[in-house]
Amino acid sequence: MQEIHDASPETGSGALFGFLGTPAKVRQELSEEETLKLVIDQLERLFGPEAQNVRAILYKDWAKDSETAVENGLEPHRDFPSYGPPTEAGIWEKKVIFAGTETNSQFGGHLEGALQSAETAVFEILNLNNQPL
Repeated sequence: MQEIHDASPETGSGALFGFLGTPAKVRQELSEEETLKLVIDQLERLFGPEAQNVRAILYKDWAKDSETAVENGLEPHRDFPSYGPPTEAGIWEKKVIFAGTETNSQFGGHLEGALQSAETAVFEILNLNNQPL
């Protein structure tokens, strides 16, 4: 996994989520079972043998989703994609604020891009309403 994040609730069992760094073309050659074994093996190396005692794994390979996958998505990212805001943002001015990893020009395609985009959107909303930060 290239990103692992703590999604644990305040009480109860722990939870992690993350993203695979394995290119889609390589994942296509592996079964889901083989892929998940690699994930568990990595978690065991990071967190110890108790990581083998997983209660559940929810797995989604977006590269296999016909509604979201595109051909160039099969190639691994060599760098953060540079998406940036929509090119015709002027027509949406003060009506719609676009936020998401795809609108961040520094960390596109990653959680950091989504977080920075959210911060920018909140800043814009507060400025539109002349609210203090």
